[in-house]
Amino acid sequence: MIFFRIFASLLIKKQIKMNYSYKNPRFINSPKGLVEVVEVIYDGNDNPAYSLAIIKWDGNYKLGIRWNIAHSEWGDFRKQNGQDECIGNPQSRGIPTWFVLPDDMMLGDKFSSAIQRLDELRKGK
Repeated sequence: MIFFRIFASLLIKKQIKMNYSYKNPRFINSPKGLVEVVEVIYDGNDNPAYSLAIIKWDGNYKLGIRWNIAHSEWGDFRKQNGQDECIGNPQSRGIPTWFVLPDDMMLGDKFSSAIQRLDELRKGK
């Protein structure tokens, strides 16, 4: 009986996650005239619910990242069952946008140092 309850609970949770609706990252082109999505590299829909894309930002190729479902949207019943579309994060006045990663962070030692420190903290060092 306990196994059935746990299994049913997991099944229900997974079903709820699958009902979230969010804007296709391919069509997030805000602010208009400044952003153009070139290629979506990763489109996670529930875990982890983020997208990574190569975008054109003001005519230059950049890497953009965003949460498809914002933290505050996970508990919203209307968004859980797909009645309302998730906006995600970042957003501007309710319109989904991209966080554009700076070039020096992608190519420099800053990012790898931050990842190394993050790993150390997770290991309790």
